[in-house]
Amino acid sequence: MSGVALFEVETLASVAQTVILGPLILTGIEVPENMRYGGAQRIATHKLLGGARVLDAMGRDDLDIEFSGVFSDQDAVLRAKILDALRVQGAPVVLSWSMFSYQVIISDALIDFTYPAWIKYRVVARVIADNAWQPPSYQIDALAQVTNDLQAAIAFLPPGPAQDAAAVGLGAMEVEGAATFGTASYGAALGDIATSGGAIATVATTAGEQLASLSSGLTAGILGTTAPLTAISSVGTAATATTTLAGATIAGGYNARALSNMNGAA
Repeated sequence: MSGVALFEVETLASVAQTVILGPLILTGIEVPENMRYGGAQRIATHKLLGGARVLDAMGRDDLDIEFSGVFSDQDAVLRAKILDALRVQGAPVVLSWSMFSYQVIISDALIDFTYPAWIKYRVVARVIADNAWQPPSYQIDALAQVTNDLQAAIAFLPPGPAQDAAAVGLGAMEVEGAATFGTASYGAALGDIATSGGAIATVATTAGEQLASLSSGLTAGILGTTAPLTAISSVGTAATATTTLAGATIAGGYNARALSNMNGAA
């Protein structure tokens, strides 16, 4: 057809690559047409009132690497038996091709025996480690982690003294040298974050006490020994206190991690 360019897609096998799987060096038609790899980033999602959310990246979660090919010629049976032995043994082996290298355990080795010189195989390899991975230059450092944690703590807190205290701690981290142990700005930031933790604990304690005091009113409403409107009001107040307590508990965790990271700089 005029005006249409056709392109040939080169597969892994077509460019004469080799794949190394432990003691096996796959060549020729043994080489898979493609290697399926990748994965996900584990993310903890904290949903806030009003639809806002705070996300925590928890680290990589690699997919199993899957590939298939064909053993052929006179040693096909032997190579198929070696592959299955690697599965049975369950020991870590290196899987590498092109610029990729992984430490894996073979979770599945499916052998499709047609005749001695033609045996199809399929492998599923569970990733232990990515040998070729290097931390990117933009990886979050300790200072950024403390700042992120304090920002998250502020997001979970209701307006008031605790949120203000966390904001003071966040502001202290913006001063030059705040993450350098022994400097005056480090000492000030450390103190402000510790103060913020105390203020957050007070919010949590107050909300917990409020919930405890409301329990009797809610029970009376359920039993019909108090006015319905009073019981309804108690339910609303209890819901607010529950949200405050939950937010303060989470904020306290973020603030405690920020404090721990600051202490780790010592």
